[in-house]
Amino acid sequence: MIGFWLALVIVFGSTGTWAAEQIFIEWTHKRKNSHYISMIR
Repeated sequence: MIGFWLALVIVFGSTGTWAAEQIFIEWTHKRKNSHYISMIR
């Protein structure tokens, strides 16, 4: 989890808010998908 935030800070500092938001959205989307899949099983 700390590694994720570290990567987010690095991306945020180098490429700006848009890239950081894209990564965050994708990460939360994957978490929701995995949670949904585990609920089905």
